[in-house]
Amino acid sequence: MLRKWILIFSLVLSLGFVWAQGSEDFTNSNATTNYTNGSFVGNNGITWTYVASRDENGDANGSGIAIPALMLRRVSDNSAVSSSTIGGGIGNFSVKLYKGFTGGGDRKVELFVNGVSKGTSTPFDDFDEHIFAVNGINIAGDITIEIKNITSKQVIVDDISWTGYGAGGNLLPSITNITQTPSTDITSSTSVSVAADVTDTDGTITSVQLKWGTETGLYPNTINMSAVGSTYTTVTDIPAQANGSTVFYVIQATDNEAGFTTSSEITYSVY
Repeated sequence: MLRKWILIFSLVLSLGFVWAQGSEDFTNSNATTNYTNGSFVGNNGITWTYVASRDENGDANGSGIAIPALMLRRVSDNSAVSSSTIGGGIGNFSVKLYKGFTGGGDRKVELFVNGVSKGTSTPFDDFDEHIFAVNGINIAGDITIEIKNITSKQVIVDDISWTGYGAGGNLLPSITNITQTPSTDITSSTSVSVAADVTDTDGTITSVQLKWGTETGLYPNTINMSAVGSTYTTVTDIPAQANGSTVFYVIQATDNEAGFTTSSEITYSVY
């Protein structure tokens, strides 16, 4: 009985930590190649509403965007993306920004929490990734998050992340640019390696692992990943599988405060 109550208590704590912080990677975004208004249900059931926005244009500038993402058109169209009500408050915030298209001119966004401005990003006009972070917001209770384009030029937003109020200020690791080698023509004699860029804006990465299996959502096998700079690669390949098999995998990154991020599931088939 004691073990049962310990398990229940641990689950409650785990759920508390999950809801104490959040992220949005636009995996469920329904934005298309046309500028429009719309909404979608993202991570943890949060609805995100966008105005005068479109998809990321396939990372045409080679900025390393983890597709999909969302492009905000311009200030004159009130281009923005905003959340439904989120519980647990907010401590710190970050979002990745990229230049949309190639026209010259600064890109810049403004963050609003509960309709109140909490800061603006540093202007940029290059094809690099830029992280806009606002720390110490510290608002308890229900919140809404809104990111507005405040320039006349297109800006792409991706990987929104925030900590809950009183959550210790830990921002979760970011996993981007997942690549698989080989990516096609995988046969029963082919082993597969995987690499990804993993970063942590407010700490260090302590471990990155690839978890894989042959059923969706089930990953009984683990392969460690080692780093060269911020790029992590599997230390051993996913072994060759029988013809007709499908392999499902995710990458999990953990930081120095035991916060972790798990990527969306990726699959490949063996022919």
